[in-house]
Amino acid sequence: TAVIASDFGFSATDGVVQGEFIPAAFKRRGKNDTPPSVWELDVSQPGNFCYFVGEESKVSLWRSDASKTSLLFIQNGVDEYKMSWRATRHTRVWPQKKIELISGEYLIGIGDALNQVIIQQISKPADSSKEAVAQVLREAGCTQQAEMLDKTDTNLSI
Repeated sequence: TAVIASDFGFSATDGVVQGEFIPAAFKRRGKNDTPPSVWELDVSQPGNFCYFVGEESKVSLWRSDASKTSLLFIQNGVDEYKMSWRATRHTRVWPQKKIELISGEYLIGIGDALNQVIIQQISKPADSSKEAVAQVLREAGCTQQAEMLDKTDTNLSI
């Protein structure tokens, strides 16, 4: 489904060209090509992202290229937040006091590139093994996180 920038209240003065939404493509660099944690949302990737009920504080934002300071933009259709993301920092805590982390559709961008991300709050499984958590993530449509968890050699502490 195409996302129109005007659906999110953007205008040409916001530095966003109105029209069909095109996912941002970022160049990956070196060994920092994936987030170090399943709970770090890769701002360069559109798709689904899940977190557990009551664990909003564990969610962070991640970028692969931290070579320069960039503008981070988050909008959920109602609220929006812009902040500077300092060079050398790959991660940032989700700015919960500025834009509440809730289930829904978001536009998340860095610089001039925007990605559509569906964020879902899900229930933690009774079995906290990485296999059980991966299955819950997969069932919720958060396959990138589930695949990342499948590839880890250690147990997940949740």
